Amino acid sequence: MDIDFRSGELCLQHNRPIRLSDARDMDIICTDGKIWITADGEAGDTFLNSGESFRVRSTGRVLVESLGAGKIRLVMPPHHTVWQKMHAAAFRLGNGGSTPKLVANH
Repeated sequence: MDIDFRSGELCLQHNRPIRLSDARDMDIICTDGKIWITADGEAGDTFLNSGESFRVRSTGRVLVESLGAGKIRLVMPPHHTVWQKMHAAAFRLGNGGSTPKLVANH
């Protein structure tokens, strides 16, 4: 797998799947070629052609593979920010319910 930083695309190779973790609500956009997606808990596999997309609903393992050469772009919805993940992690660690504060340096 290669990453094209200019376009933000992942360049996939045939028979070389990638595994996505914590991908619920992520959009997988096929930008070139044909892509095969298998997601735990989803009924059947999904195949995408260039220009098509798939929203991950599963909280389980997601495998993405190209049939031949292909490219994808992965997009998380705006509500999945790093800040929210840090906030949720802080509560899981038992910080007493306090809200982490963001301090800006001037």
